[in-house]
Amino acid sequence: MTLGKIDHMDFTVGDLGKAEEYFTEKLGFKFLRRNEHQDKSISSELTSPAGDFILQLHQGSEEELKKRREQAPEWSLYINHIAFKVDDINKEFKELKSKGVSFKGTTPMLNPVTGRTLANAADADGRYWIQLTS
Repeated sequence: MTLGKIDHMDFTVGDLGKAEEYFTEKLGFKFLRRNEHQDKSISSELTSPAGDFILQLHQGSEEELKKRREQAPEWSLYINHIAFKVDDINKEFKELKSKGVSFKGTTPMLNPVTGRTLANAADADGRYWIQLTS
């Protein structure tokens, strides 16, 4: 079996409107559509700035959220980070900071193990799982 490219990534968010605004206005994602599901949850589909994958932001119904809390850790999904490749990390870092994006640290840092320069950005809920890398 050969896996193809990533179709989409789905993340649960606390406030769908706030997350949509963050990803579209600060990170440059494009809004595709909002979906209402049979379980009364809602989601939004956004395309990445490069247009190569879909990010689905999912806000669960009260029933779904209650079920997930009761069944943790079976329903828990831990996302460490998603790294986005950028050409000029210092330029992107400054631009995003000017838009109000919070970062861990005051400048991008070199990871001596991988040789990559990294900057970890906070999402709309203040969690650090978005990474810029060059």
